[in-house]
Amino acid sequence: MPRVATLAAYLGHVGEIAGDGLSALAPGPASFLCVELVRCALGVGCLAALGCEGSLLLRVHCREALARFHCVHPPLILQETVPAGATESPLEFRSAVGVSFWSDRVKTTRPDPMGAHDDRLPPILQSRLQTSALLGTDPPAAIADLALKRGRDAMAFLAVESSMLHWFDGTGTCVAYVDTSRAWVAACSPLLGADTDDYAGELHRAASRFVEAARACGRRACFFGSEAPQHDGMSRLLVGEQPIFHPGEWLNDLKSRRRLREQLRRARAKGLRVRRVAPEDLEPGSDLRLEIERLAESWLRSRHIEPMGFLVALEPFHCPALHRYFVAELGGRAVGFLSAVPIGKQRAWLVEDVVRAASAPNGTTETLIVALMREVQDSAYVTLGLTPLAGAVASPLRIVRWISRPLFDFEGLRAFRERLHPHSWRPVWLLYPRGQSPVLPILDSLRAFARGSLAMFAARSFVRHPSGLPWALALPLPLWTACLAWLVAVRRASLLGFPRGELCLWAAFDALLLLVLVGAAMRPRRSRLVLATCLAVVDALLSLGHLVWVGVGSTALQAWLRGVATAAPAVGALLLLWATTRTAVGQRGTREHSLPADG
Repeated sequence: MPRVATLAAYLGHVGEIAGDGLSALAPGPASFLCVELVRCALGVGCLAALGCEGSLLLRVHCREALARFHCVHPPLILQETVPAGATESPLEFRSAVGVSFWSDRVKTTRPDPMGAHDDRLPPILQSRLQTSALLGTDPPAAIADLALKRGRDAMAFLAVESSMLHWFDGTGTCVAYVDTSRAWVAACSPLLGADTDDYAGELHRAASRFVEAARACGRRACFFGSEAPQHDGMSRLLVGEQPIFHPGEWLNDLKSRRRLREQLRRARAKGLRVRRVAPEDLEPGSDLRLEIERLAESWLRSRHIEPMGFLVALEPFHCPALHRYFVAELGGRAVGFLSAVPIGKQRAWLVEDVVRAASAPNGTTETLIVALMREVQDSAYVTLGLTPLAGAVASPLRIVRWISRPLFDFEGLRAFRERLHPHSWRPVWLLYPRGQSPVLPILDSLRAFARGSLAMFAARSFVRHPSGLPWALALPLPLWTACLAWLVAVRRASLLGFPRGELCLWAAFDALLLLVLVGAAMRPRRSRLVLATCLAVVDALLSLGHLVWVGVGSTALQAWLRGVATAAPAVGALLLLWATTRTAVGQRGTREHSLPADG
């Protein structure tokens, strides 16, 4: 996989060089589209090897291509005259965050990032040019400096993530965000340009300017992960809570935490050792860096849910000098890793990433956290970050939490962090323009984490997770069973070609299948999956035989109902047969990969 990823990176650079050369020779929209087709063609060659990640990269590239087309070619910026202070090189139209804006005929001014806007340019292009002018040649370090000087939210430092775009207004305020093609989803609150006594008021004005800039580009806007106080211009929705630990007090209280001390003792008894790692030891290509990258890759593969982006992307090596790194080793091999980042002016720390190997002993995560607490025990507080959908969240989010329960155990995450005995829980909010329904901001935020289509992310997660397919098949069954019961109650069983008594038995059979599918989803076991598959196959065969016996009916409604009643069990049975086969193969693969590396 690393070699394939390297090949993909080289092909991407070749595409960029070819694009710049072709755009210089033949400018205009037609040339632009040809260049993007060439770049996409280069990417397609890697899709088979890269799998889902390659498909994701291609989708991201296509979205960025559309953004470039809309931002470079509107008539508003096609100027033949060169304003004072303009740059002559098309290569200067490069965003510091990796999205290219190019043209050989369009010359534009680099605005002063702390001064007035150039109103002749679209807002999104103004923002890219301001980012480039302000940040110079080391964007992550410059953005990190902004977050340290102006950030108040726990996750403000994550503005340096590679997926982030950066918007600046004329006052020096910065907003890190991702563009979902429908909305700009900001990471936390705006980073204000200067300290002010009226923090809430200035925050409201900065947020309003960002919302207006997004609207000018045909986007909605919201702020995810904010800890800002309530103000008149924005509504807010609770999206979770984050645990707060005061390191000095927590270490003193550790003596009375028997269960936690037992976990630490187990890890020590297995020979686990934790040490702090200097950034110099994690230079690209170093042995330890490669070992941690392999550990992270293995950890991502072991996660049943599809990898996510935005604020939960696994990128621990941005601005390494500002991180605190800890490695847990067992027998000379890294089996755990923790990275922590500073929180703005709060003299506090956010645990950004914690990964562990499947072979790591119990207590590895707790031991890493204790090592961090001892290192920063004079700090104001330490937080493990957002615990999503924890606390008194709104009804739509409770529905999301319930629907996704077999895929991600939100309550289990909250319970684990509760066992660490935090001193308090601090709310984390989603901010959105007042008067707007919260449904769209919720969907926009989910798309940001999904790094693209929410439906495709859900489909990939359902397929990838052992509980996914049983749960996906169980969700519509209550409605279908209720429909069968209603047909029995109103004496319309003939629509499906059944006598009333037989339809009652069919409804009872579907209720039994529902219970088995829910059991297989909540506690996935191969035996439960096999039982659900057998019941689904029986259901499919009986439904097909019934349709052959009674026919499709004489009306369109009868034909539709009987077609659904036959096709749905058949599709469900095929999916469960595939899932059962895949589980058996996966178990054999797990046994093979569990052998010692030197064996």
